[in-house]
Amino acid sequence: MGLTMSDLPLHSFQRDSVFLGEHIASEVRSAHKLDKLSKRLEREKELSRTLLHNMLPENVADDLQAGKTVEPCHFENVTLFFSDVVGFTQICDSIEPWDVIDMLNQLYSVMDFLSSHFKLYKVETVG
Repeated sequence: MGLTMSDLPLHSFQRDSVFLGEHIASEVRSAHKLDKLSKRLEREKELSRTLLHNMLPENVADDLQAGKTVEPCHFENVTLFFSDVVGFTQICDSIEPWDVIDMLNQLYSVMDFLSSHFKLYKVETVG
């Protein structure tokens, strides 16, 4: 058609309609971007919450998320257990990926069972 805005009368409903259409399209794009950002923020918040609950006891994590001050606790007896899969890299080089997953699943299942059975608090780190 080849029309431009300058082809439309300066004060006409056609020109206003074009501007309104462009404005609405811009608002829809902005709303879509905002929706995507909001969903991403919620995913990040959930990841942060999960990480916090994996690193700290539940009551401490909940208090921190609620903005409360967490007082230190005193325990008469504490045992720390550190474990390592010695030669993990070499093991991974010598077996199939699914076998690595099975091995780790078995290790984690045993540790999860023991932690639950003895009411232990477990902190996991990698590296």
